[in-house]
Amino acid sequence: MARPVGEVPAPAPVQPDGVTLSEIRPHLVVPALEMVARVFSGDWAEALRRAIHAQVPAERIRVAVRGEVVVGFAMWGAYDGSPDRFGPFGVDPAERGRRIGAALLADALAVMARAGCRRAWFLWTEPDGPAFRLYQRAGFEVTRRFAIMRRML
Repeated sequence: MARPVGEVPAPAPVQPDGVTLSEIRPHLVVPALEMVARVFSGDWAEALRRAIHAQVPAERIRVAVRGEVVVGFAMWGAYDGSPDRFGPFGVDPAERGRRIGAALLADALAVMARAGCRRAWFLWTEPDGPAFRLYQRAGFEVTRRFAIMRRML
């Protein structure tokens, strides 16, 4: 899926009650890594760890924090040197349904636009799932489809 960034304004970020959106800060690195490792796939935790290790600019790693607890994250420009590539991105399942994902996505898109990105794209999301609908509401469109193939050995 992809969407223009610079030409189309990002949806206005709605600040969910009690949640702060910001770039990752040193004191949030360990809590962010722990949350991502606990609730998402191992490759997302590895992607975040590699981005931090590679010193990806902090503005490219966005976090949603409730009090001192990281409840969501979004990254952009952290894979393959492509500043337009968005993700991974997710909110702790215990915090979903509170518009944190929508706010985090809008925040990341606004930062991408300010940084000069012209579009945001990513490779994969489950069709017809809640994330897919969130991306559609934010102006993303399907640009290609993939087929998962397998063979029993």
